[in-house]
Amino acid sequence: LFIMAKIVLILLYLIHGYIAIDKFFETEEDGIGNMTRAGRSINASHGKGNNAALVCPSVLFGRPSSCKSLSQCSPWYLDILRGPSISCPGDGAFSMCCPSIFSNRAVSARTQKPSAFSEDGRVLLAKMSEHGKKIVASSARLSRSQASKGKKTKQQTDFAKSTDLALSVVDAARALKAKNGLNPVQAGIGLQRFDVRETVLRNACPAQPFCSFSSKYRTMDGSCNNRLQPNWGKAGTPVERILPPSYADGIWTPKRAKSGAELPNVRAIRSRVLFDEDHPWNDATHMSMQWGQFLDHDLSHVPMFRSANDSVIQCCSSKNELLSPKKKHRHCFEVEIPANDKFFKSMGVRCLNMIRSVIAPRADCRFGYADQMNIISHFIDASHIYGNDDETAHKLRELKRGRMSVQKVNGKDFPPEDPSATNCIRDPGSKGCFISGDDRMNQVPGLTALHILFLREHNRLAGQLEKLNPHWSDEKIFQETRRIMGALMQRITYNEYLPVVLGNRVIEAYSLYPLSGGYSNTYNEFINPSITNEFTTAAFRMGHSLIQGDWHSVSESGQWTEHKLRDWFNRPGFLKTPNQLDSVTRGLVEQRCQSADEWVSEEVSNHLFQRPGKKHGFDLISINIRRGRDHGLDGYNAYRQVCGLRKARRFEDLTDVMNSDVVARLKSMYSSVEDIDLYVGGLSERQVPGGMVGPTFTCLIADQFARLKEGDRFFYEHGGQHGSFTPGQLEEIRKYTLARLICDNSDDIKILQPMVFRVPGKFNPRLTCSSNGIPKMDLRPWKE
Repeated sequence: LFIMAKIVLILLYLIHGYIAIDKFFETEEDGIGNMTRAGRSINASHGKGNNAALVCPSVLFGRPSSCKSLSQCSPWYLDILRGPSISCPGDGAFSMCCPSIFSNRAVSARTQKPSAFSEDGRVLLAKMSEHGKKIVASSARLSRSQASKGKKTKQQTDFAKSTDLALSVVDAARALKAKNGLNPVQAGIGLQRFDVRETVLRNACPAQPFCSFSSKYRTMDGSCNNRLQPNWGKAGTPVERILPPSYADGIWTPKRAKSGAELPNVRAIRSRVLFDEDHPWNDATHMSMQWGQFLDHDLSHVPMFRSANDSVIQCCSSKNELLSPKKKHRHCFEVEIPANDKFFKSMGVRCLNMIRSVIAPRADCRFGYADQMNIISHFIDASHIYGNDDETAHKLRELKRGRMSVQKVNGKDFPPEDPSATNCIRDPGSKGCFISGDDRMNQVPGLTALHILFLREHNRLAGQLEKLNPHWSDEKIFQETRRIMGALMQRITYNEYLPVVLGNRVIEAYSLYPLSGGYSNTYNEFINPSITNEFTTAAFRMGHSLIQGDWHSVSESGQWTEHKLRDWFNRPGFLKTPNQLDSVTRGLVEQRCQSADEWVSEEVSNHLFQRPGKKHGFDLISINIRRGRDHGLDGYNAYRQVCGLRKARRFEDLTDVMNSDVVARLKSMYSSVEDIDLYVGGLSERQVPGGMVGPTFTCLIADQFARLKEGDRFFYEHGGQHGSFTPGQLEEIRKYTLARLICDNSDDIKILQPMVFRVPGKFNPRLTCSSNGIPKMDLRPWKE
C-alpha cells in the first residue's frame, strides 16, 4: 500500500506539475528554529525511525534516486518538505533520498531580434547618397577621447577609447537619420545594413583577440572562450539583447511612451507602486539576497559616463535642484523629484544625480542602435575576486605560492586596503577601502564579508595544492586555484541558489539541474553566453526587493542586533574588529530575506549610499526604472509575450499574473499598458510555484543561466574540453557548498545549517562544521 501510494503521488506530480507549498501545508517555526507542518513536527531521524530507509526507492519525484548528504539534495528541498520524504543512513550524516541526474537536454537561448537586413534596410539603401560618407567623416573628426587623465590600467584606457568610438558611430547614425528623414525603425534596424569597417570609423570595430584554445585556463578578461566567436563574453563587449531596443529615435535617445509623450515620473511610480511594506519570505535567508549581489558583481558591471578628467558628472545643482538644459552635460539623465514628494519635499530636493550608461562598439561592426558595455567578464568565473585583466590580477597577487595578497589582522587574513580611496567611511583602525577584483566590494557589509571569505578560501586551497604538488610554480598554483574557485562559484549557484530563486519546475524546463555524476554534453558553441540587457538592467535587479532594511548581526550565543542599512554603506573597516565578520555572516544565514515583490525597503529607495550627517541618499528603485529607459528596454508587455504569456490589451488583462490592487496602481500611473516599464511590471507579478519571482522575470533569469551553462566552454560539468576536470576532481567539486566555505574560512563559526539559502529547520538542521552533513572537498585528485 505504501508503494502504491507513492506511485500515485508521483503520477499526480507529473500530471499536475508543481503546486505552491502553502497549498499543501502551512509552515511555521516552533520557537527553536524547527519547521513544523500543520502543527506536526516533521521527522528528522538521521536515518532512524518510521521514515528511515536502508535502500532508497528506485524512483523519487519522477527520477532515479539515491542516498545523499542533504546539501546535495538542495534542488529538491521543497519536494522533500511536502513529502513523501525518506531519510537514509548515508555516511553517518544527515542524509536524504533524492533524485540523481546524469544527463540534461540542451536548451536554446531566447532571442527575438530581427534580421538587420530587413525591408527597412533596402528602403534605406535607396535613400542613401554620397553625403553619408561626409557625415561619417565629420563624426570621426569631432570625436574626443573620454580616456581618463588619471592613472588607469591599460584595459580601462582601452575601454574609454572604445566608448569614444562608439559615440562617434552613434553621432554618425543620428546624422544619417536626420539627413535622410528616417523613422526610428529605419534608423535603429535599417542602418545595420551599413558596415562601419567600410568607413573612416573602422577602428570602432572590435579587434579579434589572439587565442590559444588548448589552454586549460580561462583568460582573465573572458576572451577566447568560444572558438568561433572569441569576443563573446569578453570584458568590454556589449550586453546582448533578447528584443531590439525601444529608443525614442531608434538609435540612443531614451525610451518614451508609445504615443511619443514622456513616460511617468519614476519617483512617482516608486511612491505609488513600489513602496515599502514588510513581507519577509517564508523559508529563504538573507544570504539569498546577498549571494545574488555577489554573483551579479561576477557577471556584469555597466558603468556610467564620467567627465574627461574622470570626475563624476554632476546633473543637479549643489542644492539638489534641477539644472537648465543649457547647463547639463549631454550624458545627464537625472531623476526628477516631484514637488509634492512625501519624503524629499521637506528637504527641498528636486533632483538626484544620474548619468547615462557607457556604450560599446557594436559586436557586428555595423551602424544602428547603441548597446551598453559590460566592463567585466560575462562568465561565472570569480573575476570579481581576481580582476578582469592580467594587470589587475598581478597587483592583487602575492606572487608567491599561488596566493592572493592579504593583510593580517589579529592573525586573520583580510584584503589589503587603499589609503587613497575616498568613498569609504573610516572607522577607527580602518585605512580606507578594501581592494579586490571589483571596486563595488565595500558597498554593504554582507557583500564585503563574502569577498573576505572567498579571498581566504583561495589562499586555503592554494596552500593545500602546494602541499600536494610542491613542484608546482606560483603561476601553476594560482591558475589551478582560480580554476577551482570559478567552478565552486558555479556549483553553489546552480545547486543551491537557483532552486531557491526559480523553483524546480523552471530548473527542469531549462535543464539547469546539476548532474549527480559524469559530464554534461550540452556545450553549444552557437549559444552566446553574454549577459543580456534584460537580465542585468531589470530581471536580476529583483534582488533589490529582497533587501532587509533592518539587517541583523548574530553573536555566537545567538543574540541578534538590528542595524539600519543607511548607516553601513561603504563602511567595511568594522569587519576587522574581532567577531564582526562572523556576526554579519550568521545574520545572513539566519535572518529571512524580504519577498521579491512590489514592496521595497525605504533604506534603498530613500537612503541609498547616505553619508554620515546627511538626511537622505539616492533612490535605487527610481534609478532602476530610469536605467531601463536609458538602455531602451522595451515595455513589460513585450516581454510577457516573449516568455509565453498572452499580450495584455488592457490593464485588467494583467490580473492573470498580478493582484488586482497592484494592477489598479499601475493603471493610475501609466496611460497605456504598453508603457509599463519591464522592471516595474516584472516585480509586480505573483511568484511562480516554488520560486521567488513571477513568470516574466523567471523566464529572463532562467534564460540567462541556461546561456551561462551551455555557452561557457569552461563550465565545470562540461567534458571533452581542454579545461575539463577529471572525474575524480568533479566528484569532489560536487560535494562543495557555501556552508562549507563559511565553516572553513570564518573566524570561528562552528555551527550552521547545510543549506544556507534556506532557514534552519527539521530538514535543514544546524550541524557542527565537523559533521559529514556539511561535506568537505578532498583535493587529492589534483595531485600530480
